Amino acid sequence: MRWAERLGKKIMTARQISRRGGDLACELKGDRVAIGGQAVKVLQGEFILPD
Repeated sequence: MRWAERLGKKIMTARQISRRGGDLACELKGDRVAIGGQAVKVLQGEFILPD
């Protein structure tokens, strides 16, 4: 069972309680989840996939 079904909600928010902190919003859209919030880039890279 999905959390949305257990809680009867399609939209949920979360807060990271730490020195940097942050807020996150999640919305169930069919079989997908939309995630939103603010972010700071801490790492950048590339994936190289075999042919």
